[in-house]
Amino acid sequence: MSLSLSRSFAAAVSLAAAVALGACRAQDTAPVATQPVSTGFVRARLGASTDALPTLRGPSLLLQGSGAPVATAFQAHVDRIASTPVDVVVLAASLATSGSRTPECDRIMDLRGVASCETITILSAAAASEAALVAAVDRAELVYFAGGDQCNYVGWRTSAVIEAVRRVYARGGGVGGGSAGLAIQGTTIYDGCTASATSTQVLANPYSPSVTFSDPLFAFAPMRGIITDSHFVARDRMGRLVGFLARLATPPSTATTNVGLGIDEGAALVVDARGLSTTFAGAAYAVRLERTPDRCAPDVSLVARDIRVVRLLSGDTLTLGAPLANRGWLRTIDHGRFAQDPYTPAP
Repeated sequence: MSLSLSRSFAAAVSLAAAVALGACRAQDTAPVATQPVSTGFVRARLGASTDALPTLRGPSLLLQGSGAPVATAFQAHVDRIASTPVDVVVLAASLATSGSRTPECDRIMDLRGVASCETITILSAAAASEAALVAAVDRAELVYFAGGDQCNYVGWRTSAVIEAVRRVYARGGGVGGGSAGLAIQGTTIYDGCTASATSTQVLANPYSPSVTFSDPLFAFAPMRGIITDSHFVARDRMGRLVGFLARLATPPSTATTNVGLGIDEGAALVVDARGLSTTFAGAAYAVRLERTPDRCAPDVSLVARDIRVVRLLSGDTLTLGAPLANRGWLRTIDHGRFAQDPYTPAP
């Protein structure tokens, strides 16, 4: 989680003005904003101005550990849903700060089989039900949630745009996201609405105020029983992910979430309709508690044994939702500390 919705209105209007000044574009290549930011959203499209109409053969999920599209994974994602060009919509909840209005689309347009890519930045929950935006998602074959602040996405829960994303997947299209866009894909969402929790905080107190959950936005079958986490090794998030699982396994919680899926920066999983995932670049970790935590209570450190960790490297496969069996290794947390390095199989 790196950006929030709380941006100054003046800065937003300034960016919108810059968009308007770029109205003269090369044919079907440069981005064009179609709404001022005062409407609560901004749109900019690259590529063909008319919609592609491919026959879909998905669905497919793309799960990324960081926000920037992983080219090899995104290409496999595109190839899985159609054999002819597709239209992509990137949904964002905050304005880009990279200097480009369409940072994800800039990369996506370099891929084979992408006819267009439109970035739609939605700056309020109310705007997430705008009819024009719903129509744009309904016409897309692939939807990607950008990085930012997942609490903003959670605020779209009852919106018509989220309903449209569900329809994209149901008709055989592709859905996914990176960083904050990954956080919203699971059965339970770590929403980060109070703060961004660290492993140190969560292991010391699994009931830290920084640990808040939301119900799912989607109900994609492969993600049943899964909670996700991003920037995994780079930000040392194994502890907080295990803490999330411990909370969700401790009464009075009635959650059915029992697997954590942590994906590192630069890594991605592409998941088919049966839940078979393939890892591209970097590393991902599937984590499961083999037994109820010995201690998971407010204001005391976590104690848990038999924590199964399965590391997935590039090319590795795992069927999400299937038992982890004897794959990986077991770890123990005693008084809020791992007894061994949880990221490697070394004793």
